[in-house]
Amino acid sequence: MDDLSRGKRKGGGVPAGHASRRALIVEGDSGTLGLCRHVLEAEGYKVDASDSGVEALKLALEVAPSVIFLDLNLRDVLGLQFLEWLRSNPALRSTPVIGIGVLGGDASRFVASGVRAVLNKPLTATAIKHALRAALG
Repeated sequence: MDDLSRGKRKGGGVPAGHASRRALIVEGDSGTLGLCRHVLEAEGYKVDASDSGVEALKLALEVAPSVIFLDLNLRDVLGLQFLEWLRSNPALRSTPVIGIGVLGGDASRFVASGVRAVLNKPLTATAIKHALRAALG
């Protein structure tokens, strides 16, 4: 029996019926990105990633993710600026966002900007799963 007849897609092992489950990770740290990717793929998501807010916005418009994991400090823009761009676009404004790397007072600014959950670094697989469930509740 091949992978397709077992309900899996080639190139990612995403179970059939979950093709629309797509995540975008906007994160510059390779360790954090790798852990998020691993957890999300294990949860059945197809994952796209970028370390640039500008590139990630273009990617979000192209792939229409069901959830976005967003670092506060990107290499080219602040996460809050990315959120502002995201919320100004009618096609993306309701996309759930999970903030990453937020500490102290910045967490309240991130939440006030519309993120559904906040993760502090260093991340754990359990924290990522909890944030995902909270954001998509």
